[in-house]
Amino acid sequence: MRDSWHKYMSLGYVHTVAFPNGAKGEGPIKDQVAQLLADDAYRAVEVSWVKDPAEREKLAGFLAEADVDVVFLTSFPMTAHGVYFCDLSEEGRQAAVELGKKLIDEAYLYGARMMLVGSGPYPGPEKRDQGLKQLAKSLGELCSYARSKAKDHVLTITLEHFDRDVDKKFLLGPTVETAEFIRELRKEHDNLGVTLDQSHLYQLGEDAEESARLLGDLIVHAHFANCVVKDQSHPLYGDKHTPFNIPGGEVGPEQIASFLEALAKSGYFSRPQPTRRPVVSLEVNVMSGEGSPEEIIQATKEAFLKGWELAELGIAPRFEV
Repeated sequence: MRDSWHKYMSLGYVHTVAFPNGAKGEGPIKDQVAQLLADDAYRAVEVSWVKDPAEREKLAGFLAEADVDVVFLTSFPMTAHGVYFCDLSEEGRQAAVELGKKLIDEAYLYGARMMLVGSGPYPGPEKRDQGLKQLAKSLGELCSYARSKAKDHVLTITLEHFDRDVDKKFLLGPTVETAEFIRELRKEHDNLGVTLDQSHLYQLGEDAEESARLLGDLIVHAHFANCVVKDQSHPLYGDKHTPFNIPGGEVGPEQIASFLEALAKSGYFSRPQPTRRPVVSLEVNVMSGEGSPEEIIQATKEAFLKGWELAELGIAPRFEV
């Protein structure tokens, strides 16, 4: 593509992989987010919890002034508290929902328009249906709570589906099951969608274009990411958010181009989204490659730029830049 990607999307970076202290909700998070957004390539950022109330207010104030799309991530606080939305026990599920509601409040504080969740662990085939029923109740309650707290916009809950037998081993799961499940829930909750993560498709053994076609208008958010899946002895095997183009990895500029094209064919860039522009974020962990964090972040952007040049979206731009 020769057009600027700003005409089609907001490019973002996931703070918690650029600055891993963010996974713990600790550190100078506001300054780190500001450092990411100092690069005008980015008009979106993904953040998670912030434990310190003063730092939380600093981040909220900065993001209000930054005028970027914000996505809020729940996986780190959920894991830290050991709670999951598909918990088979009602007590455990309710604990997860209560934490989820607090995280919705925090997401609204940062002006986030989407909050990303995962299903929780796969309980096995014999308890799959029970897990899905629990997950459906949890997501319904979160969507309703998000609507009840809305002011100038309604927060969308977006489910990111993971592998079932490689690394995370989550209930959701294969794209065909995820699409069926979310599409049914969306009949009652229109502030619900799916995050399509490029690396998870390799871990699921799926084709990007077919997965994007199955999800269609359920896709409200996307991640560009790499992984190692062919060599189980590799130290970065699984869902490690490795740098693009590493030996043994699945994703380089050519695959980034193909993923962009798959998203375009699904209509992702052509229809309105919960965010002001469709968000695609780079998710590469600075701790999983060689070089300084700054070098890895720069190389990640350069891989995206090469992929962008190779991609043929086949659609007209929607935005002025």
